[in-house]
Amino acid sequence: VVALLQATVDHLVFLQFEAWFGQRSAITPHGLFQGIAFNFIIYIWLFGLYAAVIELLAATARANRSSQAAADARAEARDAQLELLRGQLNPRFLFNTLNNLSSLVVSGRTREADEMIGHLARFLRRSLDQGGQDTTILANEIAFMRTYIEIEAVRFPNRLALEVDC
Repeated sequence: VVALLQATVDHLVFLQFEAWFGQRSAITPHGLFQGIAFNFIIYIWLFGLYAAVIELLAATARANRSSQAAADARAEARDAQLELLRGQLNPRFLFNTLNNLSSLVVSGRTREADEMIGHLARFLRRSLDQGGQDTTILANEIAFMRTYIEIEAVRFPNRLALEVDC
């Protein structure tokens, strides 16, 4: 509608300029229609080009916002994974385990110290292997918890009993 209106106004202005500058031509309905139709085609293409450029700019802005949101989500996920790892590797648990290892080595109980080192290595490996996954297999979770309990059993011999009922 706008293109047709613009084409009509444009052609009528063109005819008026012809009249002002002495180039009077006979205005026929066919010539009037032909001039308006020619201008209409030009304006349709021009407005289409404008619309395409505007949509391209809007799509680029949406893509940039989406890319930024994805980067923010990745950063948030990375922070959540680090927080999960910090929770799994509770510093108090780790320091207590290392202190117990030290006391086992100093007291000459190397077999128990070696056993605790193996349990701690498996625990840390499993902690890192989980890598912040949303879900885990129950058998893997039970094995992870058993590794933790094995460390605690070396720390507290004869005071810890475990029964798994799944």
